[in-house]
Amino acid sequence: MANSNFSERVKGFFKKNYYYVIIAVCIAAIGTVITTAALKSGKNPVTPPIDEPDKPSTVIPEDSGKETDTAPVYFLMPLEGATGTGLVYDENELQYSATLNQWSAHYGVDYLAPEGTDVFAAYDGVVESVVTNEMWGTKIVILHDGGIRSVYACLGANVGVLERQKVAKGQKIGVVSNTGYLEASQGSHLHFELTADDKNINPVSYFEENK
Repeated sequence: MANSNFSERVKGFFKKNYYYVIIAVCIAAIGTVITTAALKSGKNPVTPPIDEPDKPSTVIPEDSGKETDTAPVYFLMPLEGATGTGLVYDENELQYSATLNQWSAHYGVDYLAPEGTDVFAAYDGVVESVVTNEMWGTKIVILHDGGIRSVYACLGANVGVLERQKVAKGQKIGVVSNTGYLEASQGSHLHFELTADDKNINPVSYFEENK
């Protein structure tokens, strides 16, 4: 009698829930098929890729010797009326400094000129720094497009520009003086440098008058 009642209850359950039973059986069958196929192929189930944060691209500086569509940049001579040159740019040979009484590298050009001679910005840019100390007197650094900087040292303390100020090519920025302990023996002059990507370059080859 008990077995009969149990059998009746099971039949009743399937009559009421046959729809869900069929769905469960189908899901189980599909899972079995997928698992069997994966095992036969010998491959692990495919795992979706994990998104990684974007990595910064590596910027490779362009070779200065390559031709580009950009017009070449020519710099203005930073002063007029120079009476000559003192130490000149030379990255390969040491030069004798009478001030320091030693041979050392010199990465700029020293233009001799009377004290008070006007000094001009060699190209359009923004004044990056204006610093006065015993070693270089007053020194102005101007940042130009393309990571190029022009450096004007041994100037008088009274300059005509401020840091972060935009300047135009040919604009007066200061005057020649005899300040700067490092090159005092040369008398009044402008110590002028050019750098590209923080590496010194020969400024003479970039002047308009030499093109």
